[in-house]
Amino acid sequence: MMGHLERRHEQRGGAPLPKGSSEEEKINALAPCSAGQSQLCDSAHTLRRWYNACRHERGQWSVGARPSDKEVAQVIERIRGLLDAWSGGCSPVSGSEGSATSLS
Repeated sequence: MMGHLERRHEQRGGAPLPKGSSEEEKINALAPCSAGQSQLCDSAHTLRRWYNACRHERGQWSVGARPSDKEVAQVIERIRGLLDAWSGGCSPVSGSEGSATSLS
C-alpha cells in the first residue's frame, strides 16, 4: 500500500518525502484526511496501529483489543477498494504490498 501511495505521489509531481519519515508521517502526507481521503487515511492508520501493536507488544494485546482476522481482512479490502477507485479502476495493490507487514 505504501509503495503505491509513494509512486502515485511521485507520478503527480509531488516532492520527495524527507528521508527518515515515519510510516505515520508518510500516510499523513500521501493520503491526507483533509484532501478528501479520510477513509483511506483512517484505514491506513488503523492497519499501521495494529501492525505496530502486534510487533512491539509481541502479540500480547490487551483483552478485546486484538482485531480478528476478519476485521484485518475487511480493512485491507477497504484499502484495496479505495486505492482502486482513487487510481481510476486499476487495482494497484497486490502481493506483499497489500499486507499489513508492509506498514512498519
